Amino acid sequence: MAIRRPILAEPDHRYLRRRANRRVRKQRLTRNLFRFMMVATVNAIIASIVIYAAFRGVDHFLRSDEFALERIELRGVEHGSAEALHTRLAPFNGRNLFYLSLDDIEHTLQRDPWVREASVKRMLPRAMRISITEREPVAWVLLHGVPHMIDETGFAIGPADTASDTNLPVITGVDGLPREQLLERIRMGVSLVERLNRTSPVFAAQVSELDLSSRDRVVARTSDGGPPLLLDPEQVERNVNTYLGLRSEIAHRVGPARYVDLRWRDRIAVMPNSKNRFQEGT
Repeated sequence: MAIRRPILAEPDHRYLRRRANRRVRKQRLTRNLFRFMMVATVNAIIASIVIYAAFRGVDHFLRSDEFALERIELRGVEHGSAEALHTRLAPFNGRNLFYLSLDDIEHTLQRDPWVREASVKRMLPRAMRISITEREPVAWVLLHGVPHMIDETGFAIGPADTASDTNLPVITGVDGLPREQLLERIRMGVSLVERLNRTSPVFAAQVSELDLSSRDRVVARTSDGGPPLLLDPEQVERNVNTYLGLRSEIAHRVGPARYVDLRWRDRIAVMPNSKNRFQEGT
């Protein structure tokens, strides 16, 4: 009887290939991960060097005496005092230009009553240029017996001095009013002055005083010594140009007048000094 040899199963090469592929992928993943970590480490070192160098550079600019402020150039100062502005800016002298806050400098300058706006620019290595926009005075207002100059917003620039513009009209009749009413009347006076300047500049140049003590009238007095003129608060320019054309004739026919009322539409009322005379002109 013949003896059969056992049949040995051949190995499954599919499973061997899978195990080999796993080893290859694992080795490849390890290499890629190592390469990524090396690149990341190098980049981190380079970034640290750049940041450190930038920090040292900024620190040098902020601390170096090479950029200490030595000269301040002011532009646009006409009405105010350049000396007073330099005095206000004295605490900034000697400080590093890069360390200075331009906003702080602008706010410091705006504490001066003449300064409306200030634009500050650094000029390396040791200078600063400042352009000043000053307030434009439009009138005086009499407060507690002292004339104060005001701008187009009604802001009180300050009391009169020897360098003040004396050709501006004086707003009266507001002294002693409560604060809110005072501010309202001052803004009203400024608006009246600007409206006269726009609609009748010849007359506006002659106005020396605007009395706002009454709500139904504005009493204007002129620098030529003419009679008081009663103007309409709602339309201050009403009849003004007509009156300028008739002024000589009115003075000739009526003589000195107590006042001239220009508040009525298309009519000029003249009150003569004599109580028994009254005349109207069209």
